[in-house]
Amino acid sequence: MKSLLKVFHCEKMTSDIETEMSKVHDKYGLYPVIVFEVERGGTHEDMRVMDNVRSVAKRLAMTCNCIIVISESNSILEFGNDRFREDFIFVDELSIDEATTYLKKQLPEMTAEDMRTQVFDKIGTNPGVLNKLVIMKNKGIPVDQFVEDILDEARRDLHMFPLQTILKALKNLPDPNLGVDPQNFHQQLENGVNLSKPEEVGAVMKRCKGKNPLLYRMDTHRYQLLSTGHRTALQSYEPTPS
Repeated sequence: MKSLLKVFHCEKMTSDIETEMSKVHDKYGLYPVIVFEVERGGTHEDMRVMDNVRSVAKRLAMTCNCIIVISESNSILEFGNDRFREDFIFVDELSIDEATTYLKKQLPEMTAEDMRTQVFDKIGTNPGVLNKLVIMKNKGIPVDQFVEDILDEARRDLHMFPLQTILKALKNLPDPNLGVDPQNFHQQLENGVNLSKPEEVGAVMKRCKGKNPLLYRMDTHRYQLLSTGHRTALQSYEPTPS
């Protein structure tokens, strides 16, 4: 991590990249694309890396297109919102067709209808979850047991989440996929957290360390549940606001 920080602080390297990107544009009439992938992290150094990646991307923005891929979706709250130079793209779960194609290759004994009713409708089509399903099925774990284990974990996430008011608002929606606008809480406080301020709610999400059930969408400016499994679990869970 420290060596990476040194690279990002190296002014000459950034300048060299700018020069090379300009050459590509001048020669081919195209803007190159540089992809930065930032892994999950919560330490002070991890946040410094995030800040430096963003700074480098902005420095290079005149000569190339930069894409920053963040493994922890709520880390986007660290960015703020530079609407003149940045666009936020939320990468959702696989489509039903994509997920069906994947599982048909891995678990050919399952029918498309079984995939939909036993898996997709309950826990969604997240590629990581589907990959884990395949691994566990090949180890002899029944599909329904795997799905129930995922839902049990989602129920625990909901129960432990300290901002139950947001979960209750989501549960009261006719379609939880729509999400809740933070301004609907009218500066309401819960456990000392202003629910109308995504930055404060985001800090709570990060403290949950992998057990967080909530997501803030920078593109729609709404809170929504993190996964299909959490949406399924919320149907039988009754939030208890403080």
